[in-house]
Amino acid sequence: MEFSISTTVGTPDSQVYNSRESLYEERRKVILDGCKKVNKTTRPFGLENQNLCIDKLHAISYCPIPKVSSTFWKRILTVMASQGKLHSPFEISLGGVRLSKINQLSKRDLKTLREKGTSFLFVRDPYARLFSGYENKIYHSNLMYWKIIGRKVVQVVRDNHDAVYNNYGFDVTFPEFIKYILYLSESGLNINGHFSPMLNRCDPCSTHFQYIGKLETFSDDAHYLISKWRNEFKDVELHFDDFEKETALDTARGHVNFLFSTKKILSEIKFPFIKIMLRTWRDLQIRGHLSKHIAFPFNEADVDTITKEEYMEAIKKALDIPVNRTEVKLQRAEALVQAYSQVPLEDMERLRMFVLQDCLLFGYDDRPTKLFDRSKQKSSDFVYLDGLSK
Repeated sequence: MEFSISTTVGTPDSQVYNSRESLYEERRKVILDGCKKVNKTTRPFGLENQNLCIDKLHAISYCPIPKVSSTFWKRILTVMASQGKLHSPFEISLGGVRLSKINQLSKRDLKTLREKGTSFLFVRDPYARLFSGYENKIYHSNLMYWKIIGRKVVQVVRDNHDAVYNNYGFDVTFPEFIKYILYLSESGLNINGHFSPMLNRCDPCSTHFQYIGKLETFSDDAHYLISKWRNEFKDVELHFDDFEKETALDTARGHVNFLFSTKKILSEIKFPFIKIMLRTWRDLQIRGHLSKHIAFPFNEADVDTITKEEYMEAIKKALDIPVNRTEVKLQRAEALVQAYSQVPLEDMERLRMFVLQDCLLFGYDDRPTKLFDRSKQKSSDFVYLDGLSK
């Protein structure tokens, strides 16, 4: 999860309530208009999407889209459904999520959901989501995705590749990843859910959503929804001590575990582990958790002896360094532009067609100037996607 919300979540006053409800009504209108543009029929009370996650206790249905804070919202709903047994989403691993699927509901539950329930989803800029998927699943250490996606990228995109890539694609670049996604899309082949259009997962034309949140306005949307539920349901307790720091540490713990799970494999294929260590550090800088001015604290001499605990301690110390938080958060946009600046414009035009339906449906620019106009892009000495080459 890459954004933050206030640590205090109260009851929205009437002015805020009316303003936010008007905003969500406008977003629903954008959806209705978008459905016409993509020639889809709308179903005002549709709830047939099999991907919906349900908190039966409070009649809340949520459609999770990978790389759009889906883990966070599954955890939040699990806390709410726990009837006070849980208090923070950071207490829960992804395996600890306890929510129902639509096909598990009784007729009575379905009736309640349709007549009294709340339905929501969160979306984000399709270009940013695709970059986030690459950064999280391919750039950062992830043996499973290196195996099921990375090696296929290499086999499809590269003319020549070493035999080691028959098992792992650990150094796939962002332009290569984009070429692979375009190959799959234009060939009519299946695309992993982390990279496929949001429409494929949560079609807002066939399923009615009362609240459409956006990652770009995550703080306001999340604060409003959680405040609304706290006001409606007296058993809802949610506590955050330092949400932003807790989010960073939660991300870091998972990523450091992934990092050290690759160590043995990387030694076998002779790819420097220090490079993957660097990529874990860069991941936190790309997400806007660590300032890009905080230097990577390790060197080659540390590789053989460093432990997970020592790496986590270095992250904790870095998070405690006073920084300009506004500037650090801007690193997300800077990393995005830098990554797309390496993608050939011909591929950008093809990619535009890939994201077009999502843009039309959810109100995003399908040809953002910051990505398509190379004359406006600023060069930087800092390389976000560092550590890819030996």
